[in-house]
Amino acid sequence: MNQIIEGDIQTAFELNNMIPEFEEKTLRAEFDKRLSLNNSKIYIAQIDGKNAGYVAAYDRYNDGSFYCWMAAVLPEYRRKGVLTSMMDTLENWAKENGYNKIKIKTRNDRKEMQHYLISKGYEFTEVVAKDDRADNRLHLEKDL
Repeated sequence: MNQIIEGDIQTAFELNNMIPEFEEKTLRAEFDKRLSLNNSKIYIAQIDGKNAGYVAAYDRYNDGSFYCWMAAVLPEYRRKGVLTSMMDTLENWAKENGYNKIKIKTRNDRKEMQHYLISKGYEFTEVVAKDDRADNRLHLEKDL
């Protein structure tokens, strides 16, 4: 059974370190810095009582948008609706709390995430070039 619960920084951090695509592991201090302020939200997806993924978001821009900083699902739980359940929960919470859009970034080499976001109504708003084109940051947003 798929369940979305409110999570904490430690659980999100532990899940983050289990995501194979995240070669550059984000430091715990970065999780604390971003998620200890500005109305942050962490959701954990559970399948049969086991943590399967997380989303971590906060009010980064103070412009009516809510920024989804990290979103990840462990490989063995992908293509089971886990990310959709977490993102729907985040979007609903944001809308109910007065936010008018969700902003998110991904990288040029994360094609599955790009396809997912586009399929869910997110639109590209900016590309930030990096030395390695695969690392280009793609900014997307979705009106709520």
